[in-house]
Amino acid sequence: MSLSRPRTLALLCAFAIAPALAQEPPRTQADDHHGTMHEVELLSLPHTRLPVAILELPTEQRERIQRALLQVYPARIMPRIEQAQSLERRLRTAVLERGATVAELAPELDELARLEREITELRIEALGRLRELTSAEQFTRLTTPVAAEVAR
Repeated sequence: MSLSRPRTLALLCAFAIAPALAQEPPRTQADDHHGTMHEVELLSLPHTRLPVAILELPTEQRERIQRALLQVYPARIMPRIEQAQSLERRLRTAVLERGATVAELAPELDELARLEREITELRIEALGRLRELTSAEQFTRLTTPVAAEVAR
């Protein structure tokens, strides 16, 4: 009987370790900001709920918003986000794998700052346009994070 208990314990330990090994490795602290920011940005602005919440608006208003925002801003913002994310990956590799210095990376850092500023400016512009096209209550509802609504 005493022999089966160590085997049972060993099997339980093995089963407990297997799921842990199958999980993704934890991110480093240097990468933690990616968990909270969906895109490259200088200023933490609300991400609108337009894709879902716009369906609650009257048809005419929804069409105006689609023409003014959804058909304009994603096409202008997404290429910049993709460029910035690619540049971030290259910078990260240069720093962590090659030991690059700030001086060596100055041109790339300047380019990243330029892209981040353009993205932020476009998001501010889009939020201003959304404010013009909606009532104060609608604007608040469209810019409230979904997580905050679930918590209510």
